[in-house]
Amino acid sequence: MYQVNQLAEVCLISDTLVQQVVAKANNHKTKEQKLLMQQDLSRQDQYCGYFWPKESGWYHITAKDREFQSWIYVEEQASWPAIQQQEKIRATLAKQASYIPE
Repeated sequence: MYQVNQLAEVCLISDTLVQQVVAKANNHKTKEQKLLMQQDLSRQDQYCGYFWPKESGWYHITAKDREFQSWIYVEEQASWPAIQQQEKIRATLAKQASYIPE
């Protein structure tokens, strides 16, 4: 789940070096953000980059040096799905912290 003002990871699979990936909000008000793609050390065909979404809505992800495009949706931090997800994470961490192996 992607949220406003939280680091968003974008990954793609490619046999060759991936550069020039950008994220652009669909509203055309926000400037596109360039993602610095880095090769995953444990998976040689995976490249990941990060950006900070500044507003909610759809973002168009494109790799300018190849024919790759995708869309992601960014939620407001206070939206109901985001609150539910944070609660699930909190509950999982609490359960892990209280686990006593036999």
